[in-house]
Amino acid sequence: FRTIAENASDLIAMLEVDGTRVYNNPAYRQVFGDSPPAQDGDSFAEIHPDDRERIRAIFDKTVATGYGERTEFRFLLPDGSVRHIESEGSVIRDARGRVSKVVVVSRDITQRMQAQRRISDQLHFLTQLVDAIPTPVFYKDVAGKYLGCNRAFEEVLGRPREKIIGRGIEELFPPQ
Repeated sequence: FRTIAENASDLIAMLEVDGTRVYNNPAYRQVFGDSPPAQDGDSFAEIHPDDRERIRAIFDKTVATGYGERTEFRFLLPDGSVRHIESEGSVIRDARGRVSKVVVVSRDITQRMQAQRRISDQLHFLTQLVDAIPTPVFYKDVAGKYLGCNRAFEEVLGRPREKIIGRGIEELFPPQ
């Protein structure tokens, strides 16, 4: 376990059922630098205050049911910066089958979240740009279903975008 955990790029932590941190693998230094979360400390201390209660509830549910779930939250680093984390917990049971520890495997998804935000911003800008074009504009998938259109196209068809997207021309204007 130690060889795998110490060479994994994912963040691996082992926690007591009360949430006390027992182990962090070295990958925590990639996120926290020279100030990784203290072992034998509160594993929820580094979680962003706005996410802490929700993550604590998921942890408690994992301990109670023996089943973890995947979730996303934010770590608040000592320098005040925020890292987006994707995480999933699983349990270790003792000889009697009771939950004795929780293993949490996490990864830093900050770059992915930033890329998604940039794509979303660009898509919003392009949508506004296309909407401003006075000529009807639309695009379809290979099956002929409308995927998007501008306001001018809505006006030509006499239907709102919500009634156009996902339909083909035959659905909008049946042959009869």
